[in-house]
Amino acid sequence: MNNAVYDWTGPGINATNKTQRNPAINVTDMSNGDNQYSVHVTTQAPCFIDKTVSVTVTKIAETKLPISGTPKAYLVAVSTQNQTANAITNSKNGALVLESKTKGFVITRQTTTQINALNPSEGMLVFDTDENCLKLYNGTTWNCIKQVCVP
Repeated sequence: MNNAVYDWTGPGINATNKTQRNPAINVTDMSNGDNQYSVHVTTQAPCFIDKTVSVTVTKIAETKLPISGTPKAYLVAVSTQNQTANAITNSKNGALVLESKTKGFVITRQTTTQINALNPSEGMLVFDTDENCLKLYNGTTWNCIKQVCVP
């Protein structure tokens, strides 16, 4: 929608990013718990859209283990449902929850050869069609994300 006008509100939204289609939000601008965002989108012909969409982004308090260095666990939740992310707060591993009753999520799908040819950024996710798994790039290597324990 090249002619779309966006008007965002919520934590971390400012004069610079409030009119962007995909505004970058710094996680430090969000409070722990539910953060409410909304965007009012308007377009002209041929679509004529005038709609406000709301989304809740839940930030779980980041905790550091009682050792020095980088924490070993992170929790993120994005939901279009009106609920909190209590289901992941007790996870001893990292957790990423994306849920909706009416929305879909498509992740990039590539072969192992295609993935190995990428110039990836740390934290990048891709689905490996050869190994049939979701892979995470840790800054050095690609690894299939697997459940290793249940709290």
